[in-house]
Amino acid sequence: AQYEMVGDSALPSDPSVVMLTDHSGKPRWTVSIPPKYAFPLIPAQYKEICSQADEMTLHIADSKKQRKSHRYYGADPDFMDVPEAERKGLLGYAKGGSGAMDEVIGSLPQCKGTLTYVMETSDAGIGNSLLGLWMAYGLAQKEGRSFFVDDTRWPYGNYSSYFRPIPAANCAPPPPSHRVPCPHTAAHIVISAATFPHAFGMDFNNEFEDLRKTGVEQQRRIFALARTGYEALFHLADPDDVEYVKQRRSDVQETKEAGGMTIGLHVRRGDRHPWEYQYSKDYIPLTHYMDEARQVLLDRYEHDEEEEKAPSAGVVASKLLLATDDPDIYDAPDVARTERAQTRIVLASKKAIEKANPDAQPKNKYVDEIHGWEGGFFHDVFWGLGRDAPGASALASEPGDGVMQMRRWIGNGYVLDLAVLAEADVVVCGVSAMGCRLLAVMMGWERAFAQEGWRNVDGGFEWRGL
Repeated sequence: AQYEMVGDSALPSDPSVVMLTDHSGKPRWTVSIPPKYAFPLIPAQYKEICSQADEMTLHIADSKKQRKSHRYYGADPDFMDVPEAERKGLLGYAKGGSGAMDEVIGSLPQCKGTLTYVMETSDAGIGNSLLGLWMAYGLAQKEGRSFFVDDTRWPYGNYSSYFRPIPAANCAPPPPSHRVPCPHTAAHIVISAATFPHAFGMDFNNEFEDLRKTGVEQQRRIFALARTGYEALFHLADPDDVEYVKQRRSDVQETKEAGGMTIGLHVRRGDRHPWEYQYSKDYIPLTHYMDEARQVLLDRYEHDEEEEKAPSAGVVASKLLLATDDPDIYDAPDVARTERAQTRIVLASKKAIEKANPDAQPKNKYVDEIHGWEGGFFHDVFWGLGRDAPGASALASEPGDGVMQMRRWIGNGYVLDLAVLAEADVVVCGVSAMGCRLLAVMMGWERAFAQEGWRNVDGGFEWRGL
């Protein structure tokens, strides 16, 4: 059939969903991303394309008196993928591609199906980016798509600053105009935080959750996607960080050989409040974490205790590792028995830095001149890093080198905290914190759930994805 644009024959100047019609009036639709737009688009544009796609699908279904399919892998018969629309000359421009990508395309065959994960987010936290990355990789593997990562506008800098390069595809990425956020059945899709509601929303859950099961078992297939991504991608880039984590792993083993166990505590404060209603406007008390750790020790060693008042040798030999975004917690009396999970990167409050051991040699240490880190990680403090320093413009659109270095320290510290805590025998944390959910993935299903090594203290909620 011969198709033409509906209404004005001129394509929209902005990335947009467009409707086509054949000579008999049968409607189809596709996505137009003009060549002038570099990859990746801004998040709002990806979000808008998905919204338009939903509206277009409903509009065409209504006009044909059909029901829109809500299946995740339900192909829309009215969607014409961009490569086909280009071949038919309907988009008014030749195949996209620019710069270095053209050279790659010239030496490798173009991938037949791809998933590109764009690490751009309006959320200052790094956790959502990581879980989205792992789930996207797992999804790409399941669907047989080549996987690419774009870190052009990631607030934490380059992906390679933290992790080794992703496994290379044996084919070239598609032109920018072919990479669309919706529908999911397109040959070349883009997933970013802006499109999580579409990529990992209700239709995704309906496809991957197993409602025949109960509890966390419902999430097993989603967990498996994330675990696939973690195993393939969580390989630290800095050799010194790798050695540090190995040393901490050896420490855990030594504790085990001495008859004890290692319990990791992950305490999130700042602007992340618990899901449990009682504490939803505050924070989970530190005593809850310590009580859970104490219960773990009793369950493990109570049969070794000969005298009720004397702790067993196993309890004495055990260690508690603490990681938190609020540096003042390290000095709290309630967690006096704990030690820092890692000391290579220390984000400290003014009070903490004044008390710091002058002989300590952490890898990096940063205290914001105006705000400090009292109370934990707050989005506004993160986005404001460096803005209050003398001579810094509050309206600066691009962060300077100094600000990006600060962000890298924060990101690196977060990643190291997770890497060390995941080595523990048991992890105690609040599931509302993304770091807590990441730790379950890093521990693996067997350790985290079958062996009950992942302990949530934030209400009766189960592990979940994004």
